[in-house]
Amino acid sequence: MNNNNADSNYNEEMGCSCGEISEDSISSNSRWKTYLPIIVTLTLFIIEILLDFFFKPSFFTENTRLIWYVLAYLPVALPRIRQY
Repeated sequence: MNNNNADSNYNEEMGCSCGEISEDSISSNSRWKTYLPIIVTLTLFIIEILLDFFFKPSFFTENTRLIWYVLAYLPVALPRIRQY
């Protein structure tokens, strides 16, 4: 029986990267980057709803609302626009 062969097969099955960056760490970073624009947009929309319906500050006029909605939508829209 060749014990070295069993060790090398074991390391290959376990995914020994020997100092290399694993694909799992790369995919977890890309997942975070994927959802970040959605989180930012959702946060801005929730703030807008709170300002519009509950707090009603005087500076939150029609023009300010429009600008706020456009800014909230941009993190989600810009990557899609760049694809075209």
